[in-house]
Amino acid sequence: MGTEQILSNFISEWKNYEEIRGLEKKTIIQAEKDIKLLTKDVSTTNLLTKKYVTLWIKHVARKKGMSASTVNRIVNSSRSFFRYLKHIELIKDDVIDPFVFDDPAPLAAHIQSTTVVPEPQSLLVVENAPFIKFVNHVPAASALV
Repeated sequence: MGTEQILSNFISEWKNYEEIRGLEKKTIIQAEKDIKLLTKDVSTTNLLTKKYVTLWIKHVARKKGMSASTVNRIVNSSRSFFRYLKHIELIKDDVIDPFVFDDPAPLAAHIQSTTVVPEPQSLLVVENAPFIKFVNHVPAASALV
């Protein structure tokens, strides 16, 4: 990806690009909201990794109680933005799209029914994630006996 770039700086250009392509204004407005939600937490190009994006979408969906269709819409809007970033060569062509999920619907259902606790080896990858708060859990004394 080269140097780290701030993603929100490219939203306006993306919006103009989609207007030129003929995307409906209402669709662009909704997608722009989704992309702003993305860039609030996934703020720079170096964070556009499968692991980070997966943690982010699970967090946002759980926090806001999103339905599967809302999660799907956000993933599709974000994927459109990612493809635009590749189009303008901000992201290299060989970088894997972190917004490709086999089926986001089960992802949303899973989000609403479980809590994701990263494995210890994942902590280094997500330690700078502004949307994830780690709490040290100390077991009760009775649990140690």
